[in-house]
This record gives sequence, C-alpha cells and structure tokens, in this order.
Amino acid sequence: MNVLKRVEKNKLAFPYIDLELCRRDSFLQERGRQLAEAWLLLDRHPENEDLYHWAAWQMFFQRYFEEAEILLKRTETLQFSGNWLPVYKAVYLMEDGDIDTAEKLLRSASGEDAQWHVYANLGRILEAQRSASRALEQYEKADAMTENPKTASRILLRIARCHSALGRPTETILALQYAVDLDPDNHSARLELDRLLTP
Repeated sequence: MNVLKRVEKNKLAFPYIDLELCRRDSFLQERGRQLAEAWLLLDRHPENEDLYHWAAWQMFFQRYFEEAEILLKRTETLQFSGNWLPVYKAVYLMEDGDIDTAEKLLRSASGEDAQWHVYANLGRILEAQRSASRALEQYEKADAMTENPKTASRILLRIARCHSALGRPTETILALQYAVDLDPDNHSARLELDRLLTP
C-alpha cells in the first residue's frame, strides 16, 4: 500500500493502480461505500473494460442486481465485447427469471475459452428445468475446470443433488463426502451427508 500511495495523486493516468487502491480499500469499507467507490472508479476511467469487468464481479458477488443492470446497460453503450459479458448478462437474466435467454447466452459463451462458471450456471438452469442428467453433465465439466477447493466443493454439492434426483444413493454420498473433504466449512454438504448416513 505504501508503494501504491506514492502514485495515488497520478491515479487518473494509471487505471490499474487506481483499481488496486480501490480494491484494497474496499476490504475496510461497508458495502454501500464499496459500491460508491466502484462507480467513482469507473467514472475516472470510463472506457477501460477491465475495470468494468471487476466492478461487475463486485456487484454480482454482493447481489446488487439493480446496480449491475445499470452497469450492463452502460457496457452496451460503450460497445464492450469481452467474453465476460455474456456470462454476467446471463446471470442477471437468471435472477430476473428469463431462463431461456440466459441459457442461449451461456451456450454462446461455451467453447474453448469458457471458464468453469459458464458450465456451472448452465447446470443451474438445467437443474431448475428438472433435467438432472443434463445438469450433471454441465456440473462435471465445471468441476473438472476449477482449481479452487471451495468452488469445487459447492459444485460437488450440486452434483450430489443431481445424483440424488437420478436415484443414485452411492454416487450421492461419494460426491458429498468429497465436497466435505475439499471444504470442511461447506455446511450444506455436511448436513446432507449426515442426513443420508444417519440410520
């Protein structure tokens, strides 16, 4: 932070230093202030798509969907075209109840460059449509791509629920045990596992 603070006065010329200062300060701020600072950051660098990507992550993570809608509309005005945009638009549409359009966007984003969250969200859509076998296929793709144990644990919980819906108790228990092994703090997986193993 000391090094970053030395160039803080010139942060208009260095958008990524400005981003890092904003990101680090956000750990000490309450949520409303974090949101305000994110908008101020974007206003200082209105055409930097990477900063919009970060701000979108923050807004979706904190479930500020009304603010996220404004941000997504602004990206259209600025004609951004990053491969992150369809995923965030799809997540927004899922929250808004437009599952069909969200699925189309996610399928357009799937491919060689797609990351785990594309397949995980496709799995969520298919699971909501009560297509457990197709959802399972997407979750397994997501699980194979993630390297974060906590993320993998959450995906495995979804995999276990798909196995359960398909009437596969052994696979369900194995997926839940693996989820708990990867993340002992995954209380949802632990509760479901305890429920299945309690006579």
